[in-house]
Amino acid sequence: MLVDIEKIIDFCGVDSEEDSLIVTDIHKSVEKWIDSYCNKTLLTTTYAEYYDGNGEQYLQLDHYPITGLTRIAIGRRTAIRVQNTDDYTSATISVTSTGVILTKNGTSNSTATFASNATMTALVSAINAVGSGWTAVVDNSDYGSYKSNELVQMFGKSAIQDNWVYLDMPEEACDDFEVYPNRGEIYKSSGWDEGHNNIYVEYTAGYEITPADLELAIEMFVKYIWQKKDEDAFGVKVYSLGDISTTFENGGDVPNEIKLILNKYKRILI
Repeated sequence: MLVDIEKIIDFCGVDSEEDSLIVTDIHKSVEKWIDSYCNKTLLTTTYAEYYDGNGEQYLQLDHYPITGLTRIAIGRRTAIRVQNTDDYTSATISVTSTGVILTKNGTSNSTATFASNATMTALVSAINAVGSGWTAVVDNSDYGSYKSNELVQMFGKSAIQDNWVYLDMPEEACDDFEVYPNRGEIYKSSGWDEGHNNIYVEYTAGYEITPADLELAIEMFVKYIWQKKDEDAFGVKVYSLGDISTTFENGGDVPNEIKLILNKYKRILI
């Protein structure tokens, strides 16, 4: 959490266990809402993301401030090939942010997760263990130890009747760039090669230490909702004690002094 619950409870001035639990629920909802309002995750988080190369010198990342950058790679190469050898049926394969989903005859056979199969070799073994005609191979033996979660996301590609589906990973590492942490931008003097999902970035972004004004905004927002718990909160779309869920439509009933702070951290979507 961006703000310790002890600080929130003290700021709200509650002293009973029951009230503390309610404030805790409100706090969780507030921080979730703030991420949504700001169009980014504010708490420090590690990301492995693909971006479209735009041919321009600046690449805008989805999350910032950037606090660490592990790798940038340009282009893609095949890491794994997958097929289903059965006839007269349907079989598709998808790659999500968490793993590989195998679907046969409209029903998911199995999900080989990256968490349980951290390398390409382990992922291939998991797919082959499914049976039902599923076959996978590492495209190049050198790629076996590469991280499975680097696979590019894709959805619903047909793998039936010996049709190989090629699962890609990043290719050429890049070292000719400059990072602008607070803006979340990566500069490359020669420009980023145009393409679809052809720029891979591993980085960390968000706040390890919450800025004082952002912390104050969270405390004020939680207290604001807490004080209105027995009222009809105008602008609140959903509000229920016990299982707190609070959604303010378009910043509806959020006090201006809170929005003025949050707007400093808001990512503008184009």
